[in-house]
Amino acid sequence: TVIAMLGAICCVLMHIDFPLPFMPPFMNFDLCGLVELIGGFAMGPLQAFAIIMVKILLKLATEGTSSAFTGEIQNVILSCAYVLPPVILYHRNKSKKTAIKGMAIGSVWTAATTILQFYATDVGLSAAVVWSFGDLGRATYRTDGIMAVVVLLGLIYFRLMAWKFNGLLSGEATAKTMGIHVESLRFVSMLLASVITAVCVSFLGIIGFVGIICPHVTKKLLGQDHRITMPVSCMTGSL
Repeated sequence: TVIAMLGAICCVLMHIDFPLPFMPPFMNFDLCGLVELIGGFAMGPLQAFAIIMVKILLKLATEGTSSAFTGEIQNVILSCAYVLPPVILYHRNKSKKTAIKGMAIGSVWTAATTILQFYATDVGLSAAVVWSFGDLGRATYRTDGIMAVVVLLGLIYFRLMAWKFNGLLSGEATAKTMGIHVESLRFVSMLLASVITAVCVSFLGIIGFVGIICPHVTKKLLGQDHRITMPVSCMTGSL
């Protein structure tokens, strides 16, 4: 209910925008990001993403699209670039200092994305929009082989480390008493997960809902044992 209400407020605020003199005419500033940030800080990054999607869906339902959905896709990308970094950082360490740092990082990412769109050619901008949809049809035997090798190596590592992830479920202090080097495990796991994601996204584009939904559904159905949930999440995502 709260997500729906905040999404509706964002949809209304989309109509109260201000032109920016240093940006192209089709880019305006509105106050949606503030509401999305408040919702994300209060509830979490997934809820912030849900607010963004509710806003866009309401806009499409009430007004339709005048840009063949390219404007709505860019709105989602820019909103996520601005809102999600500060929200994720804040929920890792809840403090005003972290929130301010996160907002600064989100602003930098948004500015960088906007600058790229501003200087891109028509062909490059169209390619970026198509890439943001995600397209399995662009895969070739060569790219499939590269992705298979990277994913398989990552899956082997995560499968071998599954007992350590299970140990982390009891907390960092308990995991350390079991001989788990938490900092190294977290760093290597994040690095490897980032490499796997980067390789797949580079070839196929963004298909974000798979990464958001599949692991959570798997854990809801099969429990928290990472020896089972990690390989099943991979299979669920591939389907």
